[in-house]
Amino acid sequence: MHISLDSALGRQRRLNSVGESVFQIAPNAAAGYSLRSLTGGDPAVVRVRRESDNAERDFNASGVSSGELVNWVNQQITPPLDLRELTATGRDGPIIDAAAAYSLRNLSDSYTGNVVEVRRSSDDAEDSFTAAEVADGTMVAWVGAGNDGFVSQWYDQSGNDNHATQGTDASQPKIVDGGALVSGGIKFDGTQKLEKLFPSGFSGKEQSHFVKFTPNSNLGYLVEFGGGIGAARSLSVEPYLRFNGVTQDYDSTILSGDSLLSMVCPDAPTTIDGYDLYYQGSLLTPDSLSGGTLANVTSSDINIGDGAYIGKISEAILYNSDQSANRVALEANIGEVYGIAGIPAYDDTVNGFVETWYDQSGNGNDATQSVAGLQPRIVDAGALVAGGIDFSTSQSFEVNISVTRSHLFSVFRSPNVVTPVNAVHLIDDTQNFQTVHFLVQTPTKYIRFLGSNYTQDVVSMNTDGTDNLVSALNQTAVQGGSSLHINGSPMTIATTDSDSSMVINKIGKSLWSNVINQVMAEWIIYNSDQSANRAAIETNINNQYDIYS
Repeated sequence: MHISLDSALGRQRRLNSVGESVFQIAPNAAAGYSLRSLTGGDPAVVRVRRESDNAERDFNASGVSSGELVNWVNQQITPPLDLRELTATGRDGPIIDAAAAYSLRNLSDSYTGNVVEVRRSSDDAEDSFTAAEVADGTMVAWVGAGNDGFVSQWYDQSGNDNHATQGTDASQPKIVDGGALVSGGIKFDGTQKLEKLFPSGFSGKEQSHFVKFTPNSNLGYLVEFGGGIGAARSLSVEPYLRFNGVTQDYDSTILSGDSLLSMVCPDAPTTIDGYDLYYQGSLLTPDSLSGGTLANVTSSDINIGDGAYIGKISEAILYNSDQSANRVALEANIGEVYGIAGIPAYDDTVNGFVETWYDQSGNGNDATQSVAGLQPRIVDAGALVAGGIDFSTSQSFEVNISVTRSHLFSVFRSPNVVTPVNAVHLIDDTQNFQTVHFLVQTPTKYIRFLGSNYTQDVVSMNTDGTDNLVSALNQTAVQGGSSLHINGSPMTIATTDSDSSMVINKIGKSLWSNVINQVMAEWIIYNSDQSANRAAIETNINNQYDIYS
């Protein structure tokens, strides 16, 4: 890569392999944030948290523009038994242990064992098969043309050996029907069930269950636990939770097609209403509640199907713990694997939030937000936010940038003005109240500049959902030296009365207002007067975003 000097910018510019000039931040920039490269290379520009499982990952400028970021946000490929606990840095804690896990696929990338044992109808011979052998036709070929295959054992993949078995031929559910693999899982016809007597790893009250199934009848239990009066746990397709004399009823009309039913307990409940039930990822509201209090599970047995359930079951993952914090991560993977409509990962409608907006100046002034609810959005319902990073209500970044004379260049997108007041706050200095404060008000557009009480109509500011470029020079050490340009046009401003130094600690939020409804694409601040380079910097930014003619 060749180096040349751009005299207009007074800075280095790099020529790429085809001889095009690539913008670089000046060496004396205090901080620079963008979703494009400001250096001529391909730096990390953002760290993103995806909503489906709260995983975090860094993305370079090329990963944002190529669609890599959006694709990652819309995926959730971590299988359930590989899911890790959340820590302050993402999903990098210990693996979350399940008590029992049944499926015809591998529920962990490291699982290589058998998933099912099958009895064939022609001679009652039995053999076990891996997930690959179920999927590639090996099992069906072994059962034979025209024959049926019945499940005598569904292997537990959790490592606890809680295998669900059925030794009575007439009570075994079907997996091969007339020489063809049953579509949608293991088929229960109302008289079959698989069971594990006195399983290990179950006790207490905090149970979480995730069952993927396809019902043919609204009758019967998907998963049922024994364990004494008040301790039995039954997850039914009515749907209702039935805990041995305690019944919480729900609307039974919702069940059809590929279904995912999730049950979690946010705490150790004393009554059944301490449990939450979700269908296709959405919380269900119970119609009624009846019965007594709950006891701890002690010794118990598991029934998958209860001898009355009619339908198919593809997967049952059972935890002896509260999985409220991990529910969406588990549902996202199950929904994507089975194509369950309504689960965000399947619909590619996952949100992505920015945890860190990286400083490209080399000074390490990264803008961060550790509180999930305050993180601005970069992917909205599966699609990249148009125009940059979306700040709404109270989203903001924390920074710590000290400057004496500041020259700010910022690109932000105002919404179409349909409400009385919309505002954008680009920087906040809680030490000296020195804030570049842009207030967009219908039908007039005002600006407050660098802490002064001066406001004026800014006729060149866009309020039609398009971008604005603001260049603001705070030259308080030189009387009357400050300047303001909006979309390339100079504004007349009053003499500022602020101090000669600033400590900027917020981007996207002011100290006194949370009325923020803008998308921000770029924010570069210099600790020096860049008036000589302003026009060239604005030209480069305008060429990137096509803001004004």
